[in-house]
Amino acid sequence: MPIKLTSREYRIIAVVVVMAGISLAIGVKYFWRAFPEASIEFRVTRGDSEPLAQQFLAGRGIQWQGYRHAAIFEYDDEAKVYLERTQGLERMNTLTHGPIRLWRWTHRWFKPLQKEEYRVDITPTGEMVGFNQEVEEKTAGANLDSTAARTLAEGFLRDVTKRDLSDLEFVETSSNKRPARTDHSFTWKVKSVNLGEGSLRVEVDVNGDKVAGYREFVKIPDQWARDYEKLRSRNNSAQVVDQFFMILLLIAMAVTLVLRVRDRDVPVRMALGFALVGTVLFFLGQINNFSLEEFGYQTTSPYSSFLASYIAQSVFSALGVGAFVFFLVASSEPVYREAFPGLQSLRRTFTWNGLRSRSFFIANVVGVGLTFFFFAYQTIFYLVANKLGAWAPSEVNYSDLLNTRIPWVWVLFIGFLPAVFEEMMFRAFAIPYLKRLLRSLPIAVVLAAFIWGFGHAAYPNQPFFIRALEVGLGGIVIGIVMLRFGIVTTMIWHYSVDALYTAFLLLRSHNHYLMASGGVTAGIMLVPLALALIAYLRTGTFSQEDSLTNASAGISRAPREATPGVISGSLAYHPLSQRRLMIAGGLIVVFIAVSTVKVYRFGESVKINTTRQDAYRLGDDFLKTRHIDSSSYHRVGWLNENADSMTLRYLLERRSVEETDRIYRQATRLLLWEVRYFKPLEKEEHRVFVDADAARVFTYQHELDEDAPGASLSIDDARALAEKEMGQEGYQLASFDLQDSHGEKRKARQDYTFVWQAKRACRLNRKCLSVFLFW
Repeated sequence: MPIKLTSREYRIIAVVVVMAGISLAIGVKYFWRAFPEASIEFRVTRGDSEPLAQQFLAGRGIQWQGYRHAAIFEYDDEAKVYLERTQGLERMNTLTHGPIRLWRWTHRWFKPLQKEEYRVDITPTGEMVGFNQEVEEKTAGANLDSTAARTLAEGFLRDVTKRDLSDLEFVETSSNKRPARTDHSFTWKVKSVNLGEGSLRVEVDVNGDKVAGYREFVKIPDQWARDYEKLRSRNNSAQVVDQFFMILLLIAMAVTLVLRVRDRDVPVRMALGFALVGTVLFFLGQINNFSLEEFGYQTTSPYSSFLASYIAQSVFSALGVGAFVFFLVASSEPVYREAFPGLQSLRRTFTWNGLRSRSFFIANVVGVGLTFFFFAYQTIFYLVANKLGAWAPSEVNYSDLLNTRIPWVWVLFIGFLPAVFEEMMFRAFAIPYLKRLLRSLPIAVVLAAFIWGFGHAAYPNQPFFIRALEVGLGGIVIGIVMLRFGIVTTMIWHYSVDALYTAFLLLRSHNHYLMASGGVTAGIMLVPLALALIAYLRTGTFSQEDSLTNASAGISRAPREATPGVISGSLAYHPLSQRRLMIAGGLIVVFIAVSTVKVYRFGESVKINTTRQDAYRLGDDFLKTRHIDSSSYHRVGWLNENADSMTLRYLLERRSVEETDRIYRQATRLLLWEVRYFKPLEKEEHRVFVDADAARVFTYQHELDEDAPGASLSIDDARALAEKEMGQEGYQLASFDLQDSHGEKRKARQDYTFVWQAKRACRLNRKCLSVFLFW
């Protein structure tokens, strides 16, 4: 008997078509109002910006030929959020089209195993907004004083960047003595750009007598950053709580999988099929991302090692994704199959008969219709939420995804993985499992929806629960749809929504390849829908569905034995031969002899003669000498292994282990109790470091709020104060050279940092320590 569409199916199709039409109209008209974008004017593409960067390097007398090249599109997301939150989106767009050049193409030229490299930042409008010339520390150069180097930097600002020096307020300087030159860095605030407590700043680096770096950045106030972190902490806390419930679900899925394996009721072939798709898509995505990852290549390691490591990491990560997908499908499908016998079987849907069935056709119609509905739902939800004070950062209408060779592979993966992960876990498994546990289907649907919803709470949307509420309410609708039309329907919806969101950038590109590939990958779920419809129109009937339900697939149960089985047979004992016993005895003697050989181990004689409570007491007493009430602070302490791996590697290449241990202990202590005194939501804090062996305070740090008032000493007075402190700590000033100095103008004080290094003649002398001192 032919299986045709009934009046009931026609009503469903009609409702879906009307709903899709209305949703599309709402989305087209209001989507960008609900989800506004930051405005970027792309007059220069990445390819166009490379010759501009090369032209700048050539103007500096730099030859880039023979270097590897990599480029990415980047911006300071924290600065974007700060501008948007404090200035509003409209003014942020005005500022980023004018004095604040946030968006940039960053080009990098480098050679493996060579420190010297070059970076140039070009805006999408073709302006140079940053560059950096990285050179070896030992490269020779001039030893200019700070005044002469600053004059050189100001000349660069005036002649190259065309900045008005009268519009710049000097705020920060630092100097660093290299083996054969002196490096300087200078920072100015742009006075004409009013950002409230924040500011636009420019920085110039001078290496010897050459300008080697320039950058523009937004200085974000510490207080705003702390307040924003406090705001975001609620999002993170909500997600952490939700993760507890997600972990419980995953444990339940693992237990279920073990039981179903025992019962031989696991869809291994289907789960392997899903896993293979996930593995291949993720691996292709990693290969597609290589050109972007190359930008971050560290030249301290061979390029071949970087390449091999990246490929190996991609392979293992892809296998991990595949294993996770296998686990999800293998543990969820049996529960779904047993709980909903009348719904279409997932394992039998993806067969030729299943694809030509009426159930699959309706699942596609409803799934695609839900895609339109959710665009309208999210649009209306955030239009209302925004009116009530909700906020989410604006989207950036560009991504480096467009600069890769096969960007559409990520569209496939981002559509596939959430569709499998979230639908199998939160719908196919969670709803029937929670129903059995709580004995209530409505509660199970709602609870599963909001566990899923609060899994999205870490998004930056405010208030912290708004994203979870939006997704949770949508999850209830999706749960009801799953109960009515099956898990295939919601998987089709989930793929279509996520793939379409990811493909937006491709669809809006002017490149025909990107537009076509984005459209195909986002709309790939229309292909099986079209096949089912064509097959129906040609034959006048759908395929038989009796063998496609969960009930027809059945439930497998392993036979249970009434009594424990008895292991038959016996194991024969075969004694070891005399030759093997002699070899074993000889090896034991050798191993004992080897274990008695004296081997010096780094830090082997370090002793812990103080407890945590001793460190607290010493820290409290130390703060009391500085007239600080430790009882007004929260206090926490931990044992800190004060050994830098890079320093140890450097020393061990040149000295024995014993000498390295001795030299390292001359400069510092290997074990320190670090006691931190802090107050929540305040930047000011104190850290006292107590020698775990000698039971005395070794060093101390005091971190101040950037707006805290204080003195504004000259650099000479500040250095004299630091030298006095060094003398009181027992250091011989004649044994040290000033290596680095840094000054920064704060709102109500002047801060300085000084670094001294032991002179070469005494670096290995016990009487003058090789140490860097910071004041």
